[in-house]
Amino acid sequence: MCAWHSVSELDTSIENMNKEHRKAMKELDEAKKEERSQQEKLDEEAKELEKMSNKQSMLTKKVSGILLFFTSFLSVIQEMFFRLHQMHEMQPIVTDVPIAPCVSLSDMLLCRAKMAEWIEVLFGMETCGL
Repeated sequence: MCAWHSVSELDTSIENMNKEHRKAMKELDEAKKEERSQQEKLDEEAKELEKMSNKQSMLTKKVSGILLFFTSFLSVIQEMFFRLHQMHEMQPIVTDVPIAPCVSLSDMLLCRAKMAEWIEVLFGMETCGL
């Protein structure tokens, strides 16, 4: 302790230092609270991002499956039209008879069964005997 400092000056200095220390501790506590709050928000947003990413992945898979379904379905339709055309060429040309009766019942049932199978695969839904 220096000789030129009086006890009252030292008390005042200590009191000022204590005030500054309390103020700094209060600011530190507030900063820690803010940090926790920001970390909680960050964690919550990370969870939301994960959910959205999973949902996007699931929807991408469904879209891919639907495209595959329609590609397969269109090939079945194309095959049916091809068979229909062949059957029509074999029959005598009659203008008043529609072409649709030329499709056999087994072809229609095969098409329905294929559609039901794809619906179950794509959407996980029972088709109740479609």
